[in-house]
Amino acid sequence: LIFGLLVAAVGAEKWNVTASMKKGPTSMDMKCVAKHCPGKMAAAVIDPKFYQATACTLGCNKLYYSDTTIGKLHYQNCTTKCQLTYESKAGDEFTGCAMENNCIQFAPINVTCPKPDVDPNSSLESLKGEWWQHYGKNALWDCYPCQHIHEMKIINDTEFCSKTVFPGGKTVEAPCWSYSYSYDLYTETDTKYFGQTWQLPGNIPKGKAIDIYYQYMGSTHNETWYILKAAERYVLLVDCSYMSGWTNVGSIVWVRPNVDLNQQELDEISVVYKEKLGWDFPSDFCADRYGPDQCDGPSLKNQNPFQNRRFRLI
Repeated sequence: LIFGLLVAAVGAEKWNVTASMKKGPTSMDMKCVAKHCPGKMAAAVIDPKFYQATACTLGCNKLYYSDTTIGKLHYQNCTTKCQLTYESKAGDEFTGCAMENNCIQFAPINVTCPKPDVDPNSSLESLKGEWWQHYGKNALWDCYPCQHIHEMKIINDTEFCSKTVFPGGKTVEAPCWSYSYSYDLYTETDTKYFGQTWQLPGNIPKGKAIDIYYQYMGSTHNETWYILKAAERYVLLVDCSYMSGWTNVGSIVWVRPNVDLNQQELDEISVVYKEKLGWDFPSDFCADRYGPDQCDGPSLKNQNPFQNRRFRLI
């Protein structure tokens, strides 16, 4: 998403586009870019994929103003597909530099984090092992298919843990949690398998919200995780993702492999969401595709995540 927004901002500056295009939801401080990122910008603007990403993302600007969904998810979906379709190393490096030096401003999406109460007996250890997502709350970010925690394990290795750097230069300390996950993302024409391994803090006590940082498409992101309930066969996780003043709120129902939730468990989940957040489960959630028999990386094609909702976004 960030790369897509950045190329829209810099594209409006570089190319002779119409006034309506220039009046987009992002703005780039070109003096800031010239001071902090001249080499990376020079490499990006001669990259054909960066040009294609710019043209694609500029076409999303009108959606920002017409999109009435909470969090402007249709707009985010548009820019994200552009980003994934035309991603390049030069674009990612320019993105990271511009974000790190605060050279871009984003129009608001007016979403705040609900900060729900956390299960007092939960922690990152509750997610140890392997999990598949069965249900997701956010109509975009939680409804990509095949969301899979391949392995969550504790690692006592300073070199590995220090790969994640917090703002200000501090790193994750050992021991830390190694969080390996993947899911399928949508491009303009296809799906794209995406996976990463993050280093998560190993010193968060039980019953506390969990702040994490990670690298995504060239820039640093941060989230706060709230574990609403940690059961033997499922974990309910609410996440608030932050990016340059934007907040995206979602929730995932993580389930152990080879498990089909029974009616009693589904009723328990419904009660937790209603009592803690006022959400209706499962009607407010998408039912995701999961499991090795349903997921095969980029070779499986599926519909846009909005089409997998149990209700229609307008």
